[in-house]
Amino acid sequence: MGKQTELKAAPGPPSKKRFRFQKGKERIAGLQSELQLHAKTQSYSNFLLANTATEPFHDELALLGELYTNERFQQLFRKLRRITNSTPQLLHHLTQVVAILETNVRDFPKDPDVMIPVLKLYVALAK
Repeated sequence: MGKQTELKAAPGPPSKKRFRFQKGKERIAGLQSELQLHAKTQSYSNFLLANTATEPFHDELALLGELYTNERFQQLFRKLRRITNSTPQLLHHLTQVVAILETNVRDFPKDPDVMIPVLKLYVALAK
């Protein structure tokens, strides 16, 4: 048996990914700026969480259902409670929820017993 000839494959196209070696000082400087940016965004988000209500829409709806016992709002409460037991349900029925709230704003513009909780529900929905 003689020499076996080895066939070598042609080299592939050059890689489009370019890795640039960074010196230690460059990497540390990059990490430091990322940490500073992360700290700034985290402190701002913590500030927002501390100054805003964190209750979901369905919890706010349950609270308002206990506070406002007049029949007009209770009808609204029963309609919304069926379709907003959880956040995924709320997101699925979001257009219906907004339509129900809009009709109550149009139908009872002078009744504070309906308008106040409906406006609170708008705020909870926006959060």
